[in-house]
Amino acid sequence: MAELIALVLGGFGGVLLALLALLALWLGLRLSGRVTQHGLMPWFFPSQLLAAAISMAFTGRSFDAPGLSVAGAVTASWAGEWSIRIASLIALIGSIDALLRWIRSGERVFSLRLSVMLAFVLLWLTQILSPALWGRYPEVQTFWAYSLVVGLGLLALSAQAAEQTLIRFRDAQALFCVASLLLAVFWPNLVLQRDYEQGFIDGLPRLAGLAPHAVSMAGLAATLLIVLLYRPYQRPWLQHLVLLITVAVIVLTQSKTVWALLAVALPLVLAFQGRLPTWRALANSPHRSWAALGYAVAGTGGLAILAWSVSGEAGYKLGSFIASDEGAQLMSLTGRDRIWALAFEEWRQSPVFGYGISLFDAAHRAALRFGAATHAHNQYVDSLARSGLVGLAGAVVYVLALLAAAWRVARRTQGLSMGLLIILLAYSVTEVPLSLTSLGTANFYHWVLLAVLGGALATPVAVPVPSHSREQVRAC
Repeated sequence: MAELIALVLGGFGGVLLALLALLALWLGLRLSGRVTQHGLMPWFFPSQLLAAAISMAFTGRSFDAPGLSVAGAVTASWAGEWSIRIASLIALIGSIDALLRWIRSGERVFSLRLSVMLAFVLLWLTQILSPALWGRYPEVQTFWAYSLVVGLGLLALSAQAAEQTLIRFRDAQALFCVASLLLAVFWPNLVLQRDYEQGFIDGLPRLAGLAPHAVSMAGLAATLLIVLLYRPYQRPWLQHLVLLITVAVIVLTQSKTVWALLAVALPLVLAFQGRLPTWRALANSPHRSWAALGYAVAGTGGLAILAWSVSGEAGYKLGSFIASDEGAQLMSLTGRDRIWALAFEEWRQSPVFGYGISLFDAAHRAALRFGAATHAHNQYVDSLARSGLVGLAGAVVYVLALLAAAWRVARRTQGLSMGLLIILLAYSVTEVPLSLTSLGTANFYHWVLLAVLGGALATPVAVPVPSHSREQVRAC
């Protein structure tokens, strides 16, 4: 009898929650056009960043805790959970609203934007649904569907909505970086890893900020830097100040991956924007003699470094470095070779659909007696182990679709699409930027790229001109 009552009450509660969710969705869609002209989607990034900041501030994380050097002691809090729920609700309502606006816009159906949308659906099916249902350890969570709706909503944005979304991301992320730097002074154990020993500068602490990890913070700051080049602040002093803050955050996060990817992405974006001097401009410049001298000095220095590198002294120093603990860690890619070996072993046991989404979760790491990794630290290795050959194929197809779309709109976005794509591809080597299990800040560069592609691929819709306006034009 008790089981029957519990079943009835549970069913009634489920129906009530579903009705409340539908009511909230209806109210959100009705209010969306009134709150802002372009719907709620431009508030996606600010709400997510605010939820991340609140959640991290109430976790109780402390990098000074004994024996904890990466994430510190983290506990869930009601403030963090509810802020994430509200941000997720804004994201879902904004995405559905954006999709409805796209359907009503009259845009032609068969387009490159639709192709990218279908590629994103394929990614979600192969990375989430397939391993959740047919992986070696199947598991289903309803919130995993959020990423599908939000990704499609970002790709469905109009050009104006995408521009507003990008500006809101820029402003919110700038405040996020400022707050992280201020907390480094007033609350250092929350945001600073002061015992970091793998940096280039001895004694320099590593900044994780209000992000879950320093790597996530570095990715956020790198994305902000690329966006600032595309959409700068109108006041020069404010633009210079935000650029300085962003660069400071990138340096303090001490992410070698971000430093390397920016060395490639920044010149590419600057070249698309026409800010880099061409060979013809240098040849016709009155300062061409100084330019020639600079190239001569650089060439001479390069030859000197090459000569030194083939000498016995360089070989001796290189051997000494590799023999050291730091060199051994570098040669093993800071331990990632062991993580990859474990991931490949899990894949071999279920090659088609993979281990499942729970790969490297707390229970899995405890079983392996390996608590250092929450993923495979490589997008393609992770996709292969987590979702098998099906997931790897979906990831490859999706990346190719992103590459085609980003290249198509590269000039229209002044290199922004290619710069963001380089960030995503570079992070794929050591991280999992295509993870779709959450909407958090860890993979914001992926979401920003989708917003940029959605706006740039939007087909302009002709606005009907009133008859009296046409008569006035003829009269003129």
